[in-house]
Amino acid sequence: MEQTTFEMVPENVRRAVAFALGRLTEVRDGITRAADFEKRFGQAGRYQADTFVNRRREIQSAHATLAEFRKLAPSHGVEPEAFIGVLGGEPDLTPSSEAQAWLDDPRGPVIGRTAS
Repeated sequence: MEQTTFEMVPENVRRAVAFALGRLTEVRDGITRAADFEKRFGQAGRYQADTFVNRRREIQSAHATLAEFRKLAPSHGVEPEAFIGVLGGEPDLTPSSEAQAWLDDPRGPVIGRTAS
């Protein structure tokens, strides 16, 4: 991305996008710490899922900021993905299959047959 394109983004917008990306990076780091904890103590996915649930509002807010930027940037001559890339990119917050099992069922993954 050309420096002039970066400069086309107003400072307040740069800060807002950088803040949103930073927030998502913090969440990803928390999920990584939770996964490491789970490896040591068991209950795969539980603490990762807790991180997703406990930080849901922060995730939603950051995604809303990025969505608005992606929507408005092209009309101002800015390629949003290139700009986001310059700031480090958007971290992947896709839940692991273990965490997704906990998110889908608050009781956690059910192993084996259950009584009906």
